[in-house]
Amino acid sequence: MIPEVEYWTQAAEAIRVVANKFSINTTAETIGRVNRMISAWPADDTLPAEGFDAVRQTFKRLSNGLREIETYAVGEEKYVFALE
Repeated sequence: MIPEVEYWTQAAEAIRVVANKFSINTTAETIGRVNRMISAWPADDTLPAEGFDAVRQTFKRLSNGLREIETYAVGEEKYVFALE
């Protein structure tokens, strides 16, 4: 039977490997950017003063940011499960 300390040592090493492989700052910046775009999204059905083009531009940026987060998360998930 493997002692609990050895499990935690293996877990810590796996986290270090993943952290070195994937940049947390990049993900945090993308998530922050997406959060700012969500807060800029109209809260109700009224069109903002900037007009429909501004909403369309926010939608494109929001979609790209969410796609980037999804791609990053899928890659990270595959990498983590490959370590098992």
